[in-house]
Amino acid sequence: MNQIKIRPPQEVEYTIVNTIICEAFNIQSNPQHPEFFSNPNVHCIVAVFNDVVIGTSSLHIIQKSNRKDIVEVGDVFIEKILKNNFHINRC
Repeated sequence: MNQIKIRPPQEVEYTIVNTIICEAFNIQSNPQHPEFFSNPNVHCIVAVFNDVVIGTSSLHIIQKSNRKDIVEVGDVFIEKILKNNFHINRC
């Protein structure tokens, strides 16, 4: 059975991540700065199906004043072709 795998993007996939994000916001390609992928407080993840990146999101570590860290899930993006072919439930 094929499963969707969640993992950090490989460097060769940074352009794919950027494309998915730009399509979601309907903006022209604006390459992500390398700092986005190396920031210790932002963890980019990708969803991969059959060795193809089909989605991306980011986890943001936010340091609160009481010294407790929280994790916030950033926007979740999927390939446009998937949106057209599947029913997507939003929470």
